[in-house]
Amino acid sequence: MALQEEMEKQGNFLFKYRGYLPLIIVAVGLAVFIEPHDGHTFFCIEIFDR
Repeated sequence: MALQEEMEKQGNFLFKYRGYLPLIIVAVGLAVFIEPHDGHTFFCIEIFDR
């Protein structure tokens, strides 16, 4: 029963904020893949530039 209640709670949260979540995901994705002007890179790009 606890698992079912937790899944329902999470589903209600995702349904309530379904319009904002894609915007947050896109903003975080852009922040990860855009290189700053000082030459340093963010998370994933630094691994591939070796």
